[in-house]
Amino acid sequence: MLKYAIALIIGIIVFYFSKILIRNTVQKLDKLAKDAGSRKFEPKKYMAELENNPKSKYALKIKQALAVISFIGGFCVTSDAVFGLMFGAAGYFFPGILIRRKIKKNRVKFEEQLVDALGILANCVRSGASLQQALEAAAKESSPPLSIEFSEVLSQIKLGVPLNEAMKNMAVRMNSKDLGITVLAVNIAKEYGGNLGENLFKISGTIRERKKIQNKIDAITSQGRMSAWIITCIPFLLLGVLNIMEPSLFGLMFKTLIGKLLLLLAVAMVAVGNFIIMKIVSIDI
Repeated sequence: MLKYAIALIIGIIVFYFSKILIRNTVQKLDKLAKDAGSRKFEPKKYMAELENNPKSKYALKIKQALAVISFIGGFCVTSDAVFGLMFGAAGYFFPGILIRRKIKKNRVKFEEQLVDALGILANCVRSGASLQQALEAAAKESSPPLSIEFSEVLSQIKLGVPLNEAMKNMAVRMNSKDLGITVLAVNIAKEYGGNLGENLFKISGTIRERKKIQNKIDAITSQGRMSAWIITCIPFLLLGVLNIMEPSLFGLMFKTLIGKLLLLLAVAMVAVGNFIIMKIVSIDI
């Protein structure tokens, strides 16, 4: 009888504190929405803030709110604080990982389109058009994300920003080596003169050759990347198999504090191992 009373008291305390945490988290999200100029919950706006300003105080508050929500969800599902902390850590770091993958994918697509766009720019400049007119033609002929970035450059020019400054801003936003070389060549040609059309054609050819080499390297290292993911997934598969085969013995890993801490350590070591292997097989030229 005493055990049931203690369990009831603990349940009431957990429910009370969970209610407080949920209320505070909702209030934080509502405040974040008001700070962003909106009165309703808009996940897209929060993700855009994480993508554009990942180190800002606003982005930090969003990640903290996600961590609290993940912790509460994990605790409600597993009824364990250690696993709740694992869910909370995942809620804090996972959105950043997804956003970095999205940014990288967007940059790769941009660089693929840049080769053809440089040909359009070079042809327009050779035919006597100005660089601004060439950018307008490339923006019309291209698809996102390149058309969006070129349109942003044109919008900045119309607002009075110098062309070379607008191009530099685009290079900073995209963080692309190929675009950086292109912007440097354009700015040098505008400041010191030179055959801009010919230079753009040469840069386009250089980028194309670099892409061929990069594709060969990616093909060679694809086996290493696959091995990294296999090595990462095998421990979790073994965990499930052993728990099914020997639930009474291996179940201690989920029931005792030492077992939970060991599982947490194992997850951290697997994540570090995957990170190191991916760094080794990721070769950028």
